[in-house]
Parts: sequence; C-alpha cells; structure tokens
Amino acid sequence: MSLALFLPVLALAPFPVPPPPKKLSPADRLRAATKDTQFVNSLGLEFVPLPGKPGVYMCRTETRVRDFEAFVNASGYNATGGGVTLESGRWKQAGGTWLNPRFPASCAQTGDHPVNCVSWEDSKAFCAWLSGKTEEKELSYRLPSDSEWSSAAGVGRYPWGSQFPPPANVGNYAGKEANIGGWSNNRTISNFNDGSPRTARVGSYLENRFGFFDLGGNVFEWCEDRHRSWMNDADVDPGLKIEVSPNGVPYRVFRGGAWESDNEIVVRTSFRGFNLPTYRAVGVGFRCVLVGK
Repeated sequence: MSLALFLPVLALAPFPVPPPPKKLSPADRLRAATKDTQFVNSLGLEFVPLPGKPGVYMCRTETRVRDFEAFVNASGYNATGGGVTLESGRWKQAGGTWLNPRFPASCAQTGDHPVNCVSWEDSKAFCAWLSGKTEEKELSYRLPSDSEWSSAAGVGRYPWGSQFPPPANVGNYAGKEANIGGWSNNRTISNFNDGSPRTARVGSYLENRFGFFDLGGNVFEWCEDRHRSWMNDADVDPGLKIEVSPNGVPYRVFRGGAWESDNEIVVRTSFRGFNLPTYRAVGVGFRCVLVGK
C-alpha cells in the first residue's frame, strides 16, 4: 500500500488576486501631470503645469489645424470670412481661411501646423466646445490670461534669452527664408534663417525650460485679456497703446510673435499685439490652458 495514502491532505489557501487598478479620472490625471509626464487630452494635446500658477495647466503647443477641424466638424461652427492674408506683397482680405491661408504651395499647412486665421471669438468657441465634450466633463478649457502667458514664457528679453538676432532653432520668425510668395515687399530679420517660410509644424523648434514650444514665433496667440495702454514697453510706438476701436469695442491681446515678425520690438517676450475680437489673420492663432472644474 502506498504510503501517500496516509499523508494528511493540506488545504491550500486561494492565491490572492489583486483588485484591478483604479481608473484615474481626467481630473486626477491632470493633477498628476508634470513637465515630463504630461496630461494628454482626447485630441492628443499635451498639458503641463504652469509655473507659479497652481492648478493651471497650459498646452505645450499651439492649437493645431486638426484640433480646430475636429471642433468645426463636430459643432458646425463657421470660422470663415474676413481672413487677412499676404497677397502679392500686400496684406488684405482675399478669401483666405483657417483651412486655406493662401500660403505658397510649398508651404501648405498640414494637420500638425498651428491653426491661424482664427479670431479671439473663434478661439473662445473652441475652448467652450472642448470643455463640453464627454471625455473632458471634469475639465475646463479657456484662453490663457496675459499673466499666465507671461509665466509660461519667462522673464527673458526674448523667449530664447537676450541675443538678437535670434540664435538657431529657437523659433519661427521672418528670416531670409520668408522671401517667397510675394514676401519681397516686406522686411526680414538680418542674418537669420529658421528654415520655415510660413508656419512650421508645432514643436519644430526647441522647447523652453518649462516644457512649452513656440511661445516665440510661428503664430501670435490670443489671450483672454483686454488690451491696456500700459502693457507694452515705453519705447513701443504710441499707436500700439490704444485700448478700444473707433467704435468703442475693446481690443484683445495676442502674444509671442509670428512667422511674419521681423521687428526686434515685436519679438520681445513683453510685446503685446492686439486687435478686435473678430479679427482673423494668417499670423494669429491660440493655445489653451486647462483647469479642473
């Protein structure tokens, strides 16, 4: 007879099965975001903490054509009409839109280029739509305040530091590369070439120390604020210090310079451009900030 028949049978404790990991809510994921571990939203836009502004997160890049296209397709919003484009060396309205800013064929925008020819009102509508999406129900998107934009850009004379003309790979401005498609009637920055005659894909140049791309150049970026006469440096043309239009409509601020910017003053970190909230032009786009509701 086998000795095994007389051995006691040991009851084996069931192997503990760990509970499934708890799925983090969008708000929890947002709070966990860092410069190196970004919060990525439903459109694939990346957000990182805004220095000095607890609870506020800014998109690392400007809003892209494909992001704005998703908004227009889902909402039916009409963001066309009145776009100011470059036509034979002159700036005028000639039917250009965010879908077709009338760049030379070699400079055509893709889905990863920054959307332009969008107004302050268009930008606000995009933020409201994104805040209402099911995937984003715990989150609220908006334009950055002027102060928040400054926090992201830092305190240097220029977004890249103190050197002028700009060093290589710091941003997309009007260097000698811009001299195509009727640009020859306009000025360029001497001894500068960034390789992009018009807009560049977002994130094409070096990020700043906080993790943001293109805060200098590519497109100006709308901010929430009304323009105030004291915002610009003392040596800025007095014509750039008015606050309201002849019709009494408050102007809105945009920051950061653009692919068309050739002037030392305009590419300063501190420079504020402005226009009507309905203004659409090929040098103006936006980026979003994000907070929990």
